[in-house]
Amino acid sequence: MWNSLCHIWLCGLTLVAMWDEPWVYDTPTWFTEWPGIEMNDAMKFMYQWYIAYTIYSFLDIIFSTSARQKDFSQMMVHHSTTFFLCTFSFYFGFHRVGAVMMFIHDISDPPMEIAKLFLYTGYQQMADLTFVFFALVFAYTRIWLYPRHVLTAVWFYGPRTFPDGTRADWLFYIVCSALLALLALHVFWIWLIGVIIFKALRDGNVEGDVRDEMEDE
Repeated sequence: MWNSLCHIWLCGLTLVAMWDEPWVYDTPTWFTEWPGIEMNDAMKFMYQWYIAYTIYSFLDIIFSTSARQKDFSQMMVHHSTTFFLCTFSFYFGFHRVGAVMMFIHDISDPPMEIAKLFLYTGYQQMADLTFVFFALVFAYTRIWLYPRHVLTAVWFYGPRTFPDGTRADWLFYIVCSALLALLALHVFWIWLIGVIIFKALRDGNVEGDVRDEMEDE
C-alpha cells in the first residue's frame, strides 16, 4: 500500500508540474534558454519529493530484512542511476527533460503496485487484469516512448546547449551512459514481464512477484 500511494503521489506531482507547459511535447525546447531556464514552484516541490523517495528506495533495498530478489543488483544500479539523473537535471537546470523522463519512467509503477495488492489480498482476476495493463503501459512508456523521446532528445539537442557545442563534452557522455543504463534495465525487466506472462498463460494465473519466480528458473 505504501509503495502504491508513493508512486501515485509522485506521478501526480510530475503531472501537475508539467501541466499546461508548452515545452512538454516540443522536445527541442527542453534545452532552449539553458542555463537560464526557470523552474516553477511545483517543479521544485516535485523534485524534492522525487529525490527523497529515490534515496529512501535505495536505502530500503540495502537494509531490507526480507530475502534479496534476483534483480537486487539491477535495482541498485537503477536507484543509483535515477538518483544521479534527478540530482543532475535539478542542479544543472535540465529539469524539463528530467521531468518528462521521470513521468515516462514512473507512470507504469502504480498499476504494478496495485496488481500486487490485488494478488496478495486474494483478488486473482483483478490482479491478472491489472498486471496486463501494467505490462502494456511499461512496454509503451519505457521501451517505446523513453528511447524515442528522451534519449533522442538528449542525443540530438543536448549537445547544442553545452559551451563548446560538441558531443565531446564529458558531461554529455556521462548523462547518455546513465540514460542507456536505464534503457538496458528496462529491456531486462520487460523480459521478466514476458516470463511471467508466459507462465500465466501456461498455468492460468499470475502467482507471486516475477522476480521471486525467477529464483526457481
